[in-house]
Formats: sequence, structure tokens, C-alpha cells
Amino acid sequence: MFTTITAGELDGALQRIVTAFIEPITAATAMAEVGRDITRQGADAAAAAEGRGRIDARARVKAVAAHGRDEELATTYTAVAYADS
Repeated sequence: MFTTITAGELDGALQRIVTAFIEPITAATAMAEVGRDITRQGADAAAAAEGRGRIDARARVKAVAAHGRDEELATTYTAVAYADS
């Protein structure tokens, strides 16, 4: 549950409102994006194994996220993306 607070309740608070529009995309587009991300991360991991780079925490998080998106698409969740403005 979220508690509503107003800027008047916090000294020096700055209030910002952000709206994100999410729209459905085709399954083919979603699979292409996931495939590209997984391939890129695999190539980076291979390069790191050969001593030509390194895998940092951000790269590991991105890899987990890409595999998570792949699982979502495999279980027939609707593919979505942030809408272009």
C-alpha cells in the first residue's frame, strides 16, 4: 500500500510527476530485441573469458533482465515497449 504525501509535508521537497506510456509491440519485434540483447551479452562474456574485456555488475543485471524477458515471451505474455513521444 502506498502512502500519499505532499510536498508541503516535507521540508525542501521537490515534487515531480512522470508519465510512462507503454504500448504493445509485435512478438517478432520483441523476440528480435531479446535475441539481440542475449547475443550481445554472450559475445561480451566470451570476450571476457578470453581476457579481452570484463563483465561488471551492470552487465550481469542486463543479462538476467534479457533472460527474464525471454521467459516472459516464451510464456506468451504480451510484448510491450515504452511508447515513443
